[in-house]
Amino acid sequence: EALLYMVNQEDIMQAVAGNKDYWRTCFAWLICGGPNASEAGTEAFRKPDLAKARQLLKESGYNGEKVVFMRPTGINMIPDIAEVVIQELKEAGFNVVADNCEAECVFQKRLPALDYDLGMYISTAPPDPAYLTGSFVCDQVPSEANEFTGQNSQGWCNEEATDLLHKADETIDLDERAALIKQAIGLMRQDWVMLPTFQFPKSGVYRTDKVGGPVE
Repeated sequence: EALLYMVNQEDIMQAVAGNKDYWRTCFAWLICGGPNASEAGTEAFRKPDLAKARQLLKESGYNGEKVVFMRPTGINMIPDIAEVVIQELKEAGFNVVADNCEAECVFQKRLPALDYDLGMYISTAPPDPAYLTGSFVCDQVPSEANEFTGQNSQGWCNEEATDLLHKADETIDLDERAALIKQAIGLMRQDWVMLPTFQFPKSGVYRTDKVGGPVE
């Protein structure tokens, strides 16, 4: 929880894009914009509060233990953004050590083994929210049972959220499906699974002379 109060999203966006004409802040845990987005419950930490972060850190019993931050290298912008977060971690009182790792190391070794304390990496969010099931349900946490091929690289297991996401996959009504997904995301926020840092827009292009019927 302390991490949420020490990260300044505007600092991160400056590292990503610089000129504020080209970006905006968004505190949705996942999927800014669209029917599944929700910023509910994020009001308290939209502005950094180092005093609050340090207080929570002290109350947690943290005593300066080393925190290894997995910093991917060789991926555009990610090392610079990670450096911003690492500096803010230090200002909040964490004894953080950067551990550089190439993309292959991150995605083929470290994430499947859940071998990190904190880390930063890019995750693609397709328009179809079904991808959330593969990324966040309990049986997708990498383990011997799935031969460490599970895609839940956060290692987060919340049975209620798992049930909601599976139910969302079986729900046809878009509004009902969005409500289920927002409930699951609310549990993710409640468990402090990750930090809302930044999202890139994802675009699709099609040729009207080659695709028949409406495209949404």
